[in-house]
Amino acid sequence: MKLAKVEKQLPSAQVNVTLPGKLKLELDGYAAYYQQIHGEAIGIRKLIVEIVRNFVESDREFQAWLKRHAGGGAHANGGPAHPAAR
Repeated sequence: MKLAKVEKQLPSAQVNVTLPGKLKLELDGYAAYYQQIHGEAIGIRKLIVEIVRNFVESDREFQAWLKRHAGGGAHANGGPAHPAAR
C-alpha cells in the first residue's frame, strides 16, 4: 500500500512562559517582518509555535537521538515518543 499508516495526533498542550522584554520586542519585530515578507499577519502564539517546531525539526542531532530512543516508546524524560520517529 502506498499510503502509510496515519499517525494519531497528540492532543495540544498549553505551556505558559514569561518572555524577557527584549525577546518579546524581537518577536514582535519578527512578526512584522513575517507580515512584510508573506503579506499576512501572524499572531505571536502561532509565531512562537512555528519557530519552536522549526527549531526542533531542523536539529539533526536531536532527530538522530530521538530515532535511537524511540524504540522504547518514550523519551528519556518519561514522555511519549515523538510520532515522526516511529
